[in-house]
Amino acid sequence: MSIPHTTLKSLVHARSARTRRCSSYDVTGGNRDFWSIPVGETAVLADIQGAGCITHIWFTIGSPDRYYLRHLVLRMYWDGEENPSVECPVGDFFNVGHGIAASNAAMPLTTVASREAERKLGGAMAMNSYWQMPFATRACITVTNEGTDPVNSFYFYVDYEEYAEPPADTLRFHAQWRRENPTKGVRGDLTAQGLNYWRLQDASTGEDVKNTDGAENYVILEAEGSGH
Repeated sequence: MSIPHTTLKSLVHARSARTRRCSSYDVTGGNRDFWSIPVGETAVLADIQGAGCITHIWFTIGSPDRYYLRHLVLRMYWDGEENPSVECPVGDFFNVGHGIAASNAAMPLTTVASREAERKLGGAMAMNSYWQMPFATRACITVTNEGTDPVNSFYFYVDYEEYAEPPADTLRFHAQWRRENPTKGVRGDLTAQGLNYWRLQDASTGEDVKNTDGAENYVILEAEGSGH
């Protein structure tokens, strides 16, 4: 089977899927619809058996850690793999960098920060992902608290579709966070050192210098296998 499209046009077609949800709801029937995550602990948000597709993820988090958006690490595993296909700080996964709360909207991702939290380090906000994430046999989603403070309240939904058979001709969703910290840095007069950031120059002649061996280049993507 194939994953059905989720546009308005697709509403007229019957869908061979069962809609399910994993969430932080209070299993006792009370109103404490959140989880707490101690320092160093990993919470398993979803462990889904069988074939399906993650269609929506929603988080909102209460933590005294000003860097919680960087210190909470989101990992996703497809089809029993040992190494995660997704490994990324929560904030960066939802298109919010540097641990600073902000409202933004894109086709696959949206975040909403309150007026008081907007552009604030460690501000609270709601986060939504609409990336489609298919799997054939299993999906496991975890969050690890790598910060110095416990997470007092972690609210979440993981919405997905359950299929009778694995989706055909589908790729797996991947997201890996990379950062070089610290960098070597450069001091002094960059032009005199032939390190002008606008263009590479020979300090003695002013002529452009061609980079023919790729030295000091940043590797943006290095991938193997099929994909797009």
